[in-house]
Amino acid sequence: MIASPLRLVAVITPLISRALSAFAVIALIGLLPWLSGSDPALSVLRAKSAEQEATPEALQAIRSQLGLDQGPIALLWQWWRGILQGMPGTPGSLASQYCPPC
Repeated sequence: MIASPLRLVAVITPLISRALSAFAVIALIGLLPWLSGSDPALSVLRAKSAEQEATPEALQAIRSQLGLDQGPIALLWQWWRGILQGMPGTPGSLASQYCPPC
């Protein structure tokens, strides 16, 4: 039994709509540090060590280490590319520094 084209469209349209909505929400969440006007490197520095001084050198080191100096669009693109390739994180990502391996 072959599905009619109208029935196929009725099934695919909501799936595409949900996928695009999920993409938009995830992109917005990923852009929040930049949209808020705060420096993501400063947030990471505070999370790693509240006592460490937020010198320009320390912040630049964190930006370089995490790739924050590439900008939000490049980071989102890399993340989505990793998702599509089945690799949502990299060994050097922030999560792998604090979470034990599974």
